[in-house]
Amino acid sequence: MWCWLNANAGAIQGISAALAVILTLALVVVTCWYVRLTNQLAANAQRQFELSQQQFRLAQKQFYAAYLPHLRLEIHTADAMTNHHIGYFCKNIGQQTLRLQSLAIRVIDEQELFVWTDPDVGTLLLSPHRQDKEFGTVEIPPNIWTYFSNKSLLDFTNSLWIEAVLSDVAGLVTYRCTNNQVTGYKVTVVDN
Repeated sequence: MWCWLNANAGAIQGISAALAVILTLALVVVTCWYVRLTNQLAANAQRQFELSQQQFRLAQKQFYAAYLPHLRLEIHTADAMTNHHIGYFCKNIGQQTLRLQSLAIRVIDEQELFVWTDPDVGTLLLSPHRQDKEFGTVEIPPNIWTYFSNKSLLDFTNSLWIEAVLSDVAGLVTYRCTNNQVTGYKVTVVDN
């Protein structure tokens, strides 16, 4: 047998080299396949992570939605053109007691023209479905009426914003509620 191996050493080396090339190519193919599968696993893991984050955000929004404040924020302009006053009204129609931190009325056309803030609301608690409410009248300065003199009452009404910043009683979550004739009622959670 040794004689035969010695006599065919060149052929055996050639066959061995060819087998080594074939095995190396097979190893390259298997490695490429493994890399592709690992890439798919990583992409699937990333998608799963993103979906779990979306699910968490949705659960968080659903939790917040149950506790979002529901206020009646209204501005009354019936006698505004004659007596230069507007009335405001803020009542809690939600499920939890709220602490009113600030209340503002703004006149915004292309820019902010006038801001009024209620100085007395810092400690006011609004109980749900009760008669606790904040209301009153605000005098609009003459320069604002001059600005709107060539416009309609509807233009003036559309430029009015009422904004309430409030929190739960413990002050853990703060909300900003706005109401405008055009955009409607909106609630956002303010980062503390």
